[in-house]
Amino acid sequence: MSQPVAALVAIYELDTIEAYLSKKRPPAYLGDFFDALEIPSDAEATELQIAVAQILLRRIQDQLPQWLTTDPDGVRIAGRLRHKRPPAAESLTFEPKLIYGIDWAWSAPGLGWPETYYLTHIPGFDHYIVTASRDSDEPWGCTDHAIGKFAAQVPVLDGARRVITDYWQYQRENNCQARWASSISEGLADRHTADAWADAVWGPHEELTDDEEAEA
Repeated sequence: MSQPVAALVAIYELDTIEAYLSKKRPPAYLGDFFDALEIPSDAEATELQIAVAQILLRRIQDQLPQWLTTDPDGVRIAGRLRHKRPPAAESLTFEPKLIYGIDWAWSAPGLGWPETYYLTHIPGFDHYIVTASRDSDEPWGCTDHAIGKFAAQVPVLDGARRVITDYWQYQRENNCQARWASSISEGLADRHTADAWADAVWGPHEELTDDEEAEA
């Protein structure tokens, strides 16, 4: 098929999520669905990770990090584009909850590298999925991707901590990623909790004053 049938989109979404939770290779027929969603095939994250995040975050995408500028002709340029979906498609509806938001670094005044983490419960599978979202596709080749999962029986903050710290640890070990520079939003986790998670990955650091943090 060249395009998924609109009425079947919810089924494709469910199959995508099931493939991610089961750690099985996605069925071949989902390739057409990923094409319809315009999932990049050359990102550091897998197509499955990106597709899962787009499905889970679709209803809140206007709340996700966004980078905007204007070119010399006055045309607005956005770092984040809206998620694609087949026309007239009936999609699954999820309720992502913000865990925490950070800024990795400030390249210049007003120019940072924000990343927010959301937690979504998956009814029927008794699991949560954690996603990471950025304001452009520069770091990972995509703006959103799933970074981990855990069973619903696990306390929410314990599961979120394990997934997010594993994600940070991977970046520290493979990309020489330094500790994030500042907090931008609190959700299920507060700043004290997120700092403790970061300490477990990069080691304790001296607390910055508000003025020092603004200059970082």
